[in-house]
Order: sequence, then C-alpha cells, then structure tokens
Amino acid sequence: MGFFDSFTGKAQAKQIKKSSAEAMGYLDTAGTAARGDITAGADKAYGYLDPYAASGGQANALLGNFLGINGADAQTQAFSGFQNDPGWLASQQAGIGALDRSAAGRGNIYSGAHMKGLYDYGQKNMLGAYNDRINALSGMSGQGANAAGAAAGVASNTGNALGNLTFGLGQQKASNAINKGNALAQTSGMGWQNALNLAGTAAKAFAASDIRVKRDIERIGEMPSGLPVYRFKYIWGDEEHIGVMAQEAMEHFPEAVAEFNGILHVDYGRIG
Repeated sequence: MGFFDSFTGKAQAKQIKKSSAEAMGYLDTAGTAARGDITAGADKAYGYLDPYAASGGQANALLGNFLGINGADAQTQAFSGFQNDPGWLASQQAGIGALDRSAAGRGNIYSGAHMKGLYDYGQKNMLGAYNDRINALSGMSGQGANAAGAAAGVASNTGNALGNLTFGLGQQKASNAINKGNALAQTSGMGWQNALNLAGTAAKAFAASDIRVKRDIERIGEMPSGLPVYRFKYIWGDEEHIGVMAQEAMEHFPEAVAEFNGILHVDYGRIG
C-alpha cells in the first residue's frame, strides 16, 4: 500500500498534514514562550518603577494637603504633622538653645532683645523648614510622575509587542493554512495524473481492462471525460491497479477498445 498511496497522492497529503500540524505546534510553542518573555520583562520593569511611583503618589497627596487642594481639614492636619515632626522640633530646640546660651553669656537672657531674637529665629526657621518640606515633596512628586510615565510606557510597549506577536503569528498561521490547502489541492489530482502518465508511457499500447478479468473493484472517481475510474485487482494477482472498465469505455470511446484473445483491452491514450 505504500507505493499505491504515493501513486494516488495519499502519502503526500498525509505528510503535508503532518508537517503543517508540526509547524503550527512550533508557532504555538514559540508564541507562548515569547509572550512569557515579554510579560516577564514588563513585570521586572514594573518592579523597579513601582516604589518610586508609590512614594511619588504619597508625596503628591501630602503636597496637595499642604497647599489646601484637598480641603481645609487636610491642610490643618498637614501643618499639625509638620509642627510636630521630630526632625523639625529637634532643629527648633537646637536653635533656641544656642540663642539662650548666647544671651546668658551676655547677661541679657529673657531681655527684650533676647525675646525678639527667639521670635525672629523661630519664624525664619519655620519658614525655611516649610519651604524645604514643600520643595522635597515637589521633587518626590515629580519623581513619582516620571516613574508613572515610564510604567505607562512599559505597559504601552508591552501591549504593542504582544499585539504584534499575536498578529504576526496569526499571519504566519494563515499563510501556512493557505500553503497547506494549495499543496493538498495539488495532491488531490496526483492519482489521476499519474494514471494518465502511466497510460501515456504505453503510447497507445492496449491494457487489459475487461471487467471479467478484474476483482475487488471500487469506484474512486472519474476522468475529465466523465469516464468512471476504479481501483481493482486482476484475477491473477494481488497487486492493486487504477483504471477504467473496457465495457464502459466502449460506450464512449469505441475506437479505444479492442479485443485480444477474447479479452477487451483499452488504449488509454484515446480516452483522456
């Protein structure tokens, strides 16, 4: 059956289908791996950017509280937190202590000049610390915005990469399917073409086609002329053949049929 399958195109069609399935499998495997790599790379990038985006978001919210954007209550709470900040309190106490020691050394502690110096220092120090706090929050907010923008870029690039990958794989699969269809279409007529070529090699030589010398007859198609084509074995052997029946050929192509030793033969060169 191996030769017969090759002769009729069945073996070729089977190999085409097998190769196509393997190609589709390779594409699916490669696509899955590529999607995993793209997603893993994006996740890694997000891991680097997330802390900056998160702290930037917190800084932006606190900055909005200081500026009153988020309401009076939020602004009051922000100032209260600032005035009770351990770092600010330590700085304030250190400055006051220095002024007290200086005034005591001059013998005018708690004098009017001393009190004015404490007041001026306190106001100046608070304003400077407040401006420093606003500037720091602004910087962190900007840093967070940059990180968020970078993360958005990663998301956009990842989406584009995955979209292009999916589209590319779809195009390749479509191309493979078209090629498979064309290849199968070519093999579908291989059997008849081979049969005609085989008949042609006989160059008008007559072949025994009498139904009386054939067995295991199975119709498998027809020639372009409409004459039925069969698969069969001769009564004297087990090899399978493809051909027509002389009795049917005689109805349409009487000039192609001749009788030798009581058996009808067909000239295949005249029935195509």
